[in-house]
Amino acid sequence: MRIRCTDLSVHYRSNQLPVQAVQDIDLDVAEGEFLSIVGPSGCGKSTLLRTLAGLIEPTRGTVQRDGAVGGPDRAFLVFQENSLFPWMTVLQNATFGLKMLGVGQGPRKEAAVPLLERFGLGGRLANYPHQLSVGMKQRVAIVRAFISRPQALLMDEPFAALDWLSRMALQRELLELWREERKTIVFVTHDLEEAIRLSDRVVVMSPQPGRIVAEERIQIERPRDDKVLVQPEFLSVKQRLLDALRGSAAL
Repeated sequence: MRIRCTDLSVHYRSNQLPVQAVQDIDLDVAEGEFLSIVGPSGCGKSTLLRTLAGLIEPTRGTVQRDGAVGGPDRAFLVFQENSLFPWMTVLQNATFGLKMLGVGQGPRKEAAVPLLERFGLGGRLANYPHQLSVGMKQRVAIVRAFISRPQALLMDEPFAALDWLSRMALQRELLELWREERKTIVFVTHDLEEAIRLSDRVVVMSPQPGRIVAEERIQIERPRDDKVLVQPEFLSVKQRLLDALRGSAAL
């Protein structure tokens, strides 16, 4: 799925006060691209993501998904916070999207089990969310997203609550699935290293009202293992993004 927004602004009221969340955003995400959005807290990253998904109506401008303005689309949101249903098992949570699409129980299980096993959850199919670690819950959420047949994944800091080792493991697993499936991914993160490691391109947003103030195309060869974090090219990209963030804060 190609996602394109033109002259996009989102304004709303909070406690009766006007809030300009994002302003004058022009962004074109190519089909199959992995794009990350970074910026300071409160800059409108999550608002932009929800607008791209069609959950928020823009105040001005347009969002096009595969060339169509509005209308049904196949973008799937993955949030930072646990979004699993507590009364459902791992298998039921993972296959919920397929169930909503009318897929039968047998085909749902057939699609989900190999992916759950791949994510180390093969022995947890009958467990409930309260029996899982935070990392396991996010694995279930990612499996649910990929097997729900989306054309695009919109991910709002899905790994922010994880410890470093779990985060690195899930980054690897996400990249492996992306390389196989080539779904369009728009990924919001506060972590510059995560953005560089995962992405084809990184855009930087300014403090509220959020505007795109810089863009960096990541030319570092894939796959990018853990050792890439100390390579000169990686550090140079990180410094440029950091300078852009600092510059936007001074505007």
